[in-house]
Amino acid sequence: MILRLLLVMVFGMLSSSVYAQIPSCEGAVGFGGTELKRTRLVNGLQRPVDVTAPDGDFNRVFVVEQEGRIKIVDLNTNEISGTFLDITDRVSCCGEEGLLGLAFHPNYDQNGYFYVYYILTGGCGADNQAVVARFSVRNNNPNQADVDSEEIIFTQCQPDQFHNGGKILFGPRDGYLYIVLGDSGEDEQSQSGQSFLGKMLRIDVDADSPYGIPPSNPFVNNNQVKDEIFALGLRNPWRFGFDSSTGDILIGDVGQTRWEELNLIPRGTSGQNFGWPIFEGRDNNDGGVSQGPGTLTEPVYVYPNTRLNNPNENPNYPGASVIGGVVYRGCAMPEIRGTYLFTDWQGKWFQSFNVNGSSIINIEDRTGEMTDQGRVTSFGTDARGEIYMCAQTQGALYKVELANPTAPIVTFVRGDVNNDKWFDIGDPVTTLFKIYVTGNPFLCEDAADTNDDGQVDLSDVIYSLSALFLGEAIPEDPFPTCGIDPTEDNIMCAETNC
Repeated sequence: MILRLLLVMVFGMLSSSVYAQIPSCEGAVGFGGTELKRTRLVNGLQRPVDVTAPDGDFNRVFVVEQEGRIKIVDLNTNEISGTFLDITDRVSCCGEEGLLGLAFHPNYDQNGYFYVYYILTGGCGADNQAVVARFSVRNNNPNQADVDSEEIIFTQCQPDQFHNGGKILFGPRDGYLYIVLGDSGEDEQSQSGQSFLGKMLRIDVDADSPYGIPPSNPFVNNNQVKDEIFALGLRNPWRFGFDSSTGDILIGDVGQTRWEELNLIPRGTSGQNFGWPIFEGRDNNDGGVSQGPGTLTEPVYVYPNTRLNNPNENPNYPGASVIGGVVYRGCAMPEIRGTYLFTDWQGKWFQSFNVNGSSIINIEDRTGEMTDQGRVTSFGTDARGEIYMCAQTQGALYKVELANPTAPIVTFVRGDVNNDKWFDIGDPVTTLFKIYVTGNPFLCEDAADTNDDGQVDLSDVIYSLSALFLGEAIPEDPFPTCGIDPTEDNIMCAETNC
């Protein structure tokens, strides 16, 4: 009876459009090893501040130049192949202003939309203006954007030229656009629910024109707080990133005189108030500002700013400008999947750690591995999840690689039972038929063990359906990209070429 009900439910869902795409590792080989290095791929960039790529585009990355250009780097030749977009005619540069962020729409391969964050010269009278705008790629040339296609999505007046934020990303699980803004030198704005300054915003660019409000935003229907606000209490958030597997968000927030900090928004949570200017790091700042809305939340990691030279925490890693990094979920280095890598602009050291719930573990110094002296301004990833770094003063793009790779490692994607590079309704259907109808062996038992309990059974089907249609679960690591099995058990995975 249970099987019959499940089959009826599954086939009733086959027409549903709910699914999660898995970034493909097809053609990529994963090697053993955990020691890293950075390899300089490209020189000749002008003030690079961001790097990214559209989903499924494995041959290119797009590098944002602060003055107002986006350059294409060909990953097959490691050369700059051309200018994708040039809006230097409207961008205020430089210092902390400029063209600061780029995000490709999740359906870029279909609609050709991409989004940029830049500071517009004189957009607010005497003041400049932060702008999030949508552009389109030219129909007849995938290497050229249509500069006349600009549609303004969001604007915010900037009272000062500092603390602009500027990173924009689409959420890997909800498809919403996330935007961070600094306090623009007016620290009291970070605690105001009626100001966008010092905030992380979340909007739905597909729901309305110019955008809609996700109904699950934490302050919706609160008249004291703008609906767009997702988190607040930030000073100068310079780069944030998602863990594409867990959905966690990590934000690097540059301190004033005491502490540099990293802030964590665990998957499924929102409404955090990270305290600025009431707190700097974990210290009471006595800023004379009333606490705003949201849940007051300490940073997950702090280190001293050299302007104070506070020896009480992490004395070996002073700095003055944290550069928020990325969580590695790529294909080539399976043994470091889940590792967060970041740096400091002034300190020029590198560290990594892993997130464990609401805390961090495995803090490791990576400075000796990153021997090139290029000072990093930003991290990003390509379509396979491999890490790149922009070095602004050197005008260079680096790639993070294994220093001493060992033999290839068998990898898989948990949940992708039929090995079609997607996690969708076909996977629990395959599991049901193999268990109860055909009895045929699984290509990869580990992939079918969606809940990672060491056996493949009906509970994996239920877990998968819950992940796909109820949003109450996700396949255990490795997901959504390829990786090695983190759990010792008695089931096995053959080579899947995922």
